[in-house]
Amino acid sequence: MLRCWCGKTAKPLLVQKALAERNVPSVLHSTENLFDSAKALEMQRFLAAAAEPNAESMIKAALSTDMVGITGEELERLMLDEARWESRLVKFRDYHELWQDQGFFRMFRFFLKAEKVLARLMVFADGERRNTNLLHLMEVLHQASMERKLNMTGLLKWLRTERPRSTPLGGASAPPGARRERGEARHHPQKAKGLSIPLCLPFFVGRASGP
Repeated sequence: MLRCWCGKTAKPLLVQKALAERNVPSVLHSTENLFDSAKALEMQRFLAAAAEPNAESMIKAALSTDMVGITGEELERLMLDEARWESRLVKFRDYHELWQDQGFFRMFRFFLKAEKVLARLMVFADGERRNTNLLHLMEVLHQASMERKLNMTGLLKWLRTERPRSTPLGGASAPPGARRERGEARHHPQKAKGLSIPLCLPFFVGRASGP
């Protein structure tokens, strides 16, 4: 087994793409905290709206995420159209009922399909990574809900505690250094364990690290 060290941001994806073109299977392993990602904040906003489908402020926050893709101007026009706005409220009531009756996993899969979330996120330059993080987060939340027997309120509370405490639902993020410190202090089940890798190949050596 070979380990390829290639820094941060998009570099690991470039290496993985090059390996795939040569039919070499690979797995990305990152020390990035999944719960620090933008997708975790978007997930929190969506779950808050699905848990409280009558709270319009929560729904507006969920609609403004990249997952749903409604801009500020579009949201204003949507709210002026009573019929279209009501149809959006009905959707979140449906998500609420599906979550309550069939669990988080079925509800979220339905949401991904209904809103064409994965296709929408692929238009971004880092769309593949966004989708990977989102699906990984879905699996982690599903596992937590099953193992801990969490209902809607319980799962949302669990996600909030896993995310950096200084990042409120609609507030600004904590400084990157603070987020890293908290992320390294806690254990998260999504990180790989027990890998014994005898050889490390450094990529991009001698090049200035980009953003």
